[in-house]
Amino acid sequence: MNNYETLKEFNLVSWSILEYGFNRGWVSKANISDYATGLVAKTSEHLKDNFLIALDAEYREESELNGALQELKNLDLNCLDSATSWRFVKLLELRDSGLSEIVKIDKLQELYATFDYPLDMRPCSIYSDDGMDPLAAMEDVIRRLERQILGL
Repeated sequence: MNNYETLKEFNLVSWSILEYGFNRGWVSKANISDYATGLVAKTSEHLKDNFLIALDAEYREESELNGALQELKNLDLNCLDSATSWRFVKLLELRDSGLSEIVKIDKLQELYATFDYPLDMRPCSIYSDDGMDPLAAMEDVIRRLERQILGL
């Protein structure tokens, strides 16, 4: 399952989430178009130029698309932090990858750095002094994020 499908599965897709992921190469222009198309099917009263740009994302320049996403994210009802949602998706993706434990730990260190060393991921670091297995710590972080994001 790709990033966008995971976001959809957990009902986390929003303009701000898409903007955050698009700027990091985690979602495609096609994903943006898909989201916009779904919204048009639900409501046609808010069709502004930016919405039309998003619908046509695959054929737009990145600068034009980024400008539209900047404005469209103001329509988001989802107030979740984009980085938190993406961290959840990326950790799920890593957990469910078929990679060996050694490679998973290496990738986990990369994710820890990618998200600017969040405090709740400190036990995931191979340099942590708490003695916890980084992959077990990752499972704890996933569970905490899932409760936070899904309100469990």
